[in-house]
Amino acid sequence: GGLASALWPVHQEGQGLWVGWPGELPEAESEADHLLARLRRRRLAPVSLDAGLVDGYYHGFSNAVLWPTLHYLAHLAVLDSTWWEDYRQVNRTFARAVARLWRPGDTVWVHDYHLMLLPARNLPAGRSGWRRQLPSAGSCPGYVRARCGCSRQLQGMRHRREQRSRN
Repeated sequence: GGLASALWPVHQEGQGLWVGWPGELPEAESEADHLLARLRRRRLAPVSLDAGLVDGYYHGFSNAVLWPTLHYLAHLAVLDSTWWEDYRQVNRTFARAVARLWRPGDTVWVHDYHLMLLPARNLPAGRSGWRRQLPSAGSCPGYVRARCGCSRQLQGMRHRREQRSRN
Protein backbone atom coordinates (compact mmCIF):
# COMPACT_ATOMS: atom_id res chain seq x y z
CA GLY A 1 0.00 0.00 0.00
CA GLY A 2 0.86 3.66 0.01
CA LEU A 3 2.25 3.80 3.54
CA ALA A 4 4.53 0.81 3.04
CA SER A 5 5.77 2.27 -0.24
CA ALA A 6 6.45 5.63 1.38
CA LEU A 7 8.31 4.17 4.37
CA TRP A 8 10.32 1.53 2.50
CA PRO A 9 13.19 3.90 1.50
CA VAL A 10 13.47 5.09 5.12
CA HIS A 11 13.60 1.48 6.32
CA GLN A 12 16.27 0.57 3.78
CA GLU A 13 18.54 3.40 4.92
CA GLY A 14 18.07 2.73 8.64
CA GLN A 15 18.85 -0.06 11.06
CA GLY A 16 15.27 -0.82 12.09
CA LEU A 17 13.25 -4.00 12.06
CA TRP A 18 9.85 -3.94 10.38
CA VAL A 19 7.37 -6.24 12.11
CA GLY A 20 4.38 -7.17 9.98
CA TRP A 21 2.16 -9.80 8.42
CA PRO A 22 3.70 -11.09 5.16
CA GLY A 23 0.49 -12.59 3.84
CA GLU A 24 -0.07 -16.28 3.48
CA LEU A 25 3.15 -18.24 3.14
CA PRO A 26 3.57 -20.68 0.25
CA GLU A 27 2.51 -24.24 1.06
CA ALA A 28 5.74 -25.78 -0.23
CA GLU A 29 8.24 -25.74 2.63
CA SER A 30 11.20 -24.85 0.39
CA GLU A 31 9.31 -21.85 -1.03
CA ALA A 32 8.27 -20.70 2.43
CA ASP A 33 11.86 -21.04 3.70
CA HIS A 34 13.13 -19.05 0.70
CA LEU A 35 10.59 -16.27 1.36
CA LEU A 36 11.39 -16.12 5.09
CA ALA A 37 15.12 -15.86 4.30
CA ARG A 38 14.42 -12.97 1.90
CA LEU A 39 12.38 -11.22 4.59
CA ARG A 40 15.15 -11.61 7.19
CA ARG A 41 17.74 -10.16 4.78
CA ARG A 42 15.53 -7.09 4.44
CA ARG A 43 15.06 -6.80 8.23
CA LEU A 44 11.39 -7.76 8.00
CA ALA A 45 10.06 -9.81 10.90
CA PRO A 46 6.98 -11.76 9.87
CA VAL A 47 4.03 -12.30 12.21
CA SER A 48 1.98 -15.36 11.26
CA LEU A 49 -1.78 -15.00 11.22
CA ASP A 50 -4.32 -17.51 9.94
CA ALA A 51 -6.66 -16.48 7.14
CA GLY A 52 -9.81 -16.51 9.30
CA LEU A 53 -8.21 -14.23 11.87
CA VAL A 54 -7.01 -11.84 9.16
CA ASP A 55 -10.49 -11.73 7.67
CA GLY A 56 -12.12 -10.72 10.97
CA TYR A 57 -9.30 -8.41 12.06
CA TYR A 58 -8.49 -6.64 8.80
CA HIS A 59 -11.47 -6.90 6.48
CA GLY A 60 -13.91 -6.98 9.39
CA PHE A 61 -13.09 -4.78 12.36
CA SER A 62 -10.35 -2.59 10.85
CA ASN A 63 -12.00 -1.87 7.51
CA ALA A 64 -15.72 -2.41 8.08
CA VAL A 65 -15.94 -0.82 11.56
CA LEU A 66 -12.95 1.43 12.33
CA TRP A 67 -12.32 2.89 8.87
CA PRO A 68 -15.84 4.23 8.31
CA THR A 69 -16.24 5.25 11.95
CA LEU A 70 -12.97 7.17 12.08
CA HIS A 71 -13.87 8.89 8.82
CA TYR A 72 -17.16 10.11 10.35
CA LEU A 73 -19.11 7.56 8.30
CA ALA A 74 -20.32 5.44 11.21
CA HIS A 75 -23.61 4.80 9.45
CA LEU A 76 -21.63 2.61 7.03
CA ALA A 77 -20.03 0.52 9.81
CA VAL A 78 -20.95 -3.15 9.83
CA LEU A 79 -20.92 -4.41 13.41
CA ASP A 80 -19.91 -7.95 14.32
CA SER A 81 -18.59 -8.69 17.82
CA THR A 82 -16.50 -11.65 16.57
CA TRP A 83 -14.45 -9.19 14.54
CA TRP A 84 -13.60 -7.32 17.75
CA GLU A 85 -12.25 -10.53 19.27
CA ASP A 86 -10.14 -11.12 16.13
CA TYR A 87 -8.86 -7.54 16.31
CA ARG A 88 -7.86 -7.99 19.95
CA GLN A 89 -6.17 -11.32 19.21
CA VAL A 90 -4.09 -9.85 16.38
CA ASN A 91 -3.02 -6.94 18.58
CA ARG A 92 -1.98 -9.43 21.31
CA THR A 93 -0.07 -11.48 18.73
CA PHE A 94 1.80 -8.41 17.48
CA ALA A 95 2.54 -7.30 21.06
CA ARG A 96 4.12 -10.69 21.81
CA ALA A 97 6.19 -10.51 18.62
CA VAL A 98 7.42 -6.99 19.43
CA ALA A 99 8.24 -7.97 23.02
CA ARG A 100 10.23 -10.97 21.77
CA LEU A 101 12.22 -8.87 19.27
CA TRP A 102 12.67 -5.69 21.34
CA ARG A 103 16.13 -4.83 22.67
CA PRO A 104 17.13 -2.06 25.11
CA GLY A 105 17.38 1.25 23.29
CA ASP A 106 14.82 0.27 20.63
CA THR A 107 11.95 2.54 19.70
CA VAL A 108 8.61 0.92 18.90
CA TRP A 109 6.58 2.84 16.35
CA VAL A 110 3.01 1.77 15.62
CA HIS A 111 1.35 3.36 12.64
CA ASP A 112 -2.37 3.77 12.15
CA TYR A 113 -5.52 2.18 13.47
CA HIS A 114 -4.95 -1.47 12.53
CA LEU A 115 -2.84 -1.97 15.67
CA MET A 116 -4.08 0.85 17.87
CA LEU A 117 -4.39 -1.43 20.90
CA LEU A 118 -0.69 -2.26 20.74
CA PRO A 119 0.50 0.67 22.92
CA ALA A 120 -1.72 -0.58 25.76
CA ARG A 121 -0.44 -4.18 25.51
CA ASN A 122 2.43 -3.89 28.00
CA LEU A 123 5.16 -3.38 25.46
CA PRO A 124 8.71 -3.35 26.85
CA ALA A 125 9.79 -0.18 28.63
CA GLY A 126 11.42 2.29 26.31
CA ARG A 127 10.51 4.77 23.66
CA SER A 128 7.35 4.16 21.71
CA GLY A 129 5.10 6.11 19.46
CA TRP A 130 1.76 5.70 17.81
CA ARG A 131 0.76 7.64 14.72
CA ARG A 132 -2.68 7.67 13.27
CA GLN A 133 -3.74 9.14 9.97
CA LEU A 134 -7.32 9.43 11.10
CA PRO A 135 -9.32 11.39 13.69
CA SER A 136 -9.16 10.33 17.35
CA ALA A 137 -10.51 6.99 18.54
CA GLY A 138 -12.65 9.04 20.88
CA SER A 139 -14.70 10.01 17.84
CA CYS A 140 -16.15 6.46 17.68
CA PRO A 141 -19.85 6.92 18.38
CA GLY A 142 -21.04 5.31 21.61
CA TYR A 143 -23.37 2.92 19.83
CA VAL A 144 -20.43 1.46 17.86
CA ARG A 145 -18.40 1.00 21.05
CA ALA A 146 -21.37 -0.59 22.83
CA ARG A 147 -22.40 -2.91 20.00
CA CYS A 148 -18.92 -4.26 19.31
CA GLY A 149 -18.04 -4.53 23.01
CA CYS A 150 -14.85 -2.47 22.64
CA SER A 151 -15.65 0.62 24.71
CA ARG A 152 -13.39 -0.19 27.68
CA GLN A 153 -10.41 -1.09 25.48
CA LEU A 154 -10.70 2.05 23.36
CA GLN A 155 -10.98 4.19 26.50
CA GLY A 156 -7.92 2.41 27.94
CA MET A 157 -5.95 3.01 24.77
CA ARG A 158 -6.87 6.72 24.84
CA HIS A 159 -6.02 6.98 28.57
CA ARG A 160 -2.61 5.37 28.01
CA ARG A 161 -1.91 7.77 25.12
CA GLU A 162 -2.87 10.75 27.29
CA GLN A 163 -0.62 9.52 30.14
CA ARG A 164 2.34 9.24 27.77
CA SER A 165 1.78 12.70 26.36
CA ARG A 166 1.99 14.15 29.89
CA ASN A 167 5.36 12.51 30.59
